[in-house]
Amino acid sequence: MDIFLYAKTIINMLHGYFDALKRTGRTTLLTQVVSDGDIIITDTNRNKELLDRMLIGKKSIRVIVTNPYYLEETINRLSGVVCNNLYFDHTWLEKSFVNSIDQRSKDHEYIKRVIIKSNPDCTHKTYNTK
Repeated sequence: MDIFLYAKTIINMLHGYFDALKRTGRTTLLTQVVSDGDIIITDTNRNKELLDRMLIGKKSIRVIVTNPYYLEETINRLSGVVCNNLYFDHTWLEKSFVNSIDQRSKDHEYIKRVIIKSNPDCTHKTYNTK
């Protein structure tokens, strides 16, 4: 159990950081960096439409929507796809990073439940972290 609230603190810090980066030109920079044959991964159809509009004139760049919470979906979706380079837009990356931290926190809770269940003599004190 994360009695120190590391996961919640890190996630809140990340959200603050991401908010501070709004309107700083991340999407514009991404569209300037990509070149013919590249693929951009994003998380929503809305972001795909925005990127497609910004990439007019760069016809051979593909924008693909995948769910950043399910990495296997992204891998399966891109399996066998030929590209020069692969980029993730900031929205996909942000959700992926936050999800990774949140998932690790859940893994810790799972370990605790398994150990306590398998060892009835295990005495533990539960801390209220809410």
